[in-house]
Amino acid sequence: SYLELLTQSDQWTLEQRSQLPFHKLSIDDGRGTQLYVSPESGEVTLLTTRASRALAWVSAIPHWLYFTPLRVRQNLWTQTVLWTAGLGCVLAILGITLGIVQFKFSRPFKWSQIRSYLPYTGWMRWHYITGLVFGVFALTWVFSGLLSMEPFGWASGQGLGTGELRQALVGGPLDASSFAQIDSEDWETLLPGRSIKEITYTRILGEPYFTVRSTAAEPGGTAGDQISGNATARPGDASRTLVSAETLEVRTEPFTVAALMDRVHETYPDVPIVEVDLLEEYDSYHYSRDRLAPLPILRLKFDDPTQTWLYIDPGSGQLSTSVHRLDRVERWIYHGFHSLDFGFWYYNRPIWDIAVIVLSLGGLATCTIGLYVGTRRLWRNRKSASKPARTSS
Repeated sequence: SYLELLTQSDQWTLEQRSQLPFHKLSIDDGRGTQLYVSPESGEVTLLTTRASRALAWVSAIPHWLYFTPLRVRQNLWTQTVLWTAGLGCVLAILGITLGIVQFKFSRPFKWSQIRSYLPYTGWMRWHYITGLVFGVFALTWVFSGLLSMEPFGWASGQGLGTGELRQALVGGPLDASSFAQIDSEDWETLLPGRSIKEITYTRILGEPYFTVRSTAAEPGGTAGDQISGNATARPGDASRTLVSAETLEVRTEPFTVAALMDRVHETYPDVPIVEVDLLEEYDSYHYSRDRLAPLPILRLKFDDPTQTWLYIDPGSGQLSTSVHRLDRVERWIYHGFHSLDFGFWYYNRPIWDIAVIVLSLGGLATCTIGLYVGTRRLWRNRKSASKPARTSS
């Protein structure tokens, strides 16, 4: 059923404010599905369900302070996050420092006497223990979250401009007359066993191609049916295929490194390149948890003032990403500390999941116990202060 024409952001369209208005519809599917449809394109921009909305209220919304009245006020939201995270860092540092100072260490150290080294009793002792164990992780999480807001613009900077390179990799303006008209029967012959979802006219290194997105080839098909994208065995490319608009042949090989490097040298003739590698595995800056980032990838390291690295996908002939020196620093102190996406366990699921859950529960226990102890102490002091003072007769 039709609900309304949304002209102002609600809780679920905060990230799509620039695309307003939306037609908001409710689907009677038993899941409480709601759709947000663009009046201009007719496309479904956002889909939520009752479960996803409920989960958001206990996860993403409190995590990012994405409460609508606050989030729509950009400057107020930014300052709130910065000051809240800054206060969290100060409190975490104070707690860790007190925990170390109050540890009653004596020589020789004996594990059998560990209880005598710990101050406090009852819940306060548990707060002390969990704080020592998980406090450092709480600090790195809060601190990295603070840095993600880029206070003082610390990570802002310009690497090599990539606009000209992107145009060079395209190789000129798109000419629709270069693309043959193909009917559905021809597509079935080209991509047997697939259901085509989208066809895009593209130009790569000066040559016209159809970029076809479709369902993956059916299991048990022929070798030709199993062509995945524009190169075989490419991560995440099962739905993408390049078809030459001139020969109507599926491209099964990546574009050559030499051809890509020619475009790079044309774009940056005066910038030295210190290293060129064709990576078969992800590195620390081109990676993907779901392994959808393309491989192999051409990595170029430039000797420019910001030490820019470019990653070019030979499969699509397109620039995948660009990172400069500060981007790489941010990768470690934000994504590394905040998401724990270190290579030694990031791809070893469920080890990464278990570690994140355990550390999150530890941080939650520290905060919950601390809140309980602090509230109880304040309440006790309040009751003591409210008692009338005794006077001697």
